[in-house]
Amino acid sequence: NYGLCRVETSHLLYTDIDLWPSSGLYSELHKMKQFNPKQFTDPKHASVVPAFQMLRGPRECTNGEKTNKIGRTPCFIKASPRNQSSLIDCIREPHDKDELRRCQPFDELGNPEGHASTDYKAWYRQTKLRPLPCFRSDRYEPYLVLPASPLTPLFEEEFRGYGKNKIQHVMHLQAIGFTFSVLPKEFVIHFPHA
Repeated sequence: NYGLCRVETSHLLYTDIDLWPSSGLYSELHKMKQFNPKQFTDPKHASVVPAFQMLRGPRECTNGEKTNKIGRTPCFIKASPRNQSSLIDCIREPHDKDELRRCQPFDELGNPEGHASTDYKAWYRQTKLRPLPCFRSDRYEPYLVLPASPLTPLFEEEFRGYGKNKIQHVMHLQAIGFTFSVLPKEFVIHFPHA
């Protein structure tokens, strides 16, 4: 909340520190201002930024070991998908059935309800802002671009430690009439760490 109260731009992206934005996210938001001015200027509109995760690095980062450990961090940084095309390639790997995929939708196995409403299959094909009129789960906790507006609520400060704060915040946004849309092409990706 301390950071939210000090935003000096028209919008903010809330995400975790270990999620990195795709290289075109900033320019896609500027396109939204031009091509979707109604949503961009709506003080009660939230844009969902699809989230993905790297499960492992490419072979050159892991020396061929089947591991999800960081290995050589500069190699992982260089191998991190930066656009939708490289992300899709990362998701399609490996070609070896015994090997782990390199990338997948965020927490797809551990918390499928957390991001399922984003509808990743639709996202792979979408070319414009896609309305998200309802959620598949009350556990939905997307990463969002929100207007820096007095109408955007702060996070509930009763939460301590890990978990549930994003879920409660999204439910609060929904309860006060925010609309949601999924951004096309751009994403955040979880960088593996210890």
